[in-house]
Amino acid sequence: MKSKLSAALGVAFAALCGVVSPAYSQTQGFLYDIGTGTYTTLNDPLSTGAPGTTQAYGINDLGQIVGSYQDSNNNTHGFVYSNGS
Repeated sequence: MKSKLSAALGVAFAALCGVVSPAYSQTQGFLYDIGTGTYTTLNDPLSTGAPGTTQAYGINDLGQIVGSYQDSNNNTHGFVYSNGS
């Protein structure tokens, strides 16, 4: 993925999370596991705003990520990502 904008917003234990905007389109949250080098894109399935956005703001020592997404009515909702869901 070619990214025009990215920001790491949370760092914990051996992982970090943040926001990436591929080619200045919709934003996507991400999780990067420093130990394994694994990069995971976080897109809430209900994120259908115009443009759809999912943002990851912080991560704790358990690897739980908090963030927000925008729905089709442009309402913002919070989420917690934990253990792959």
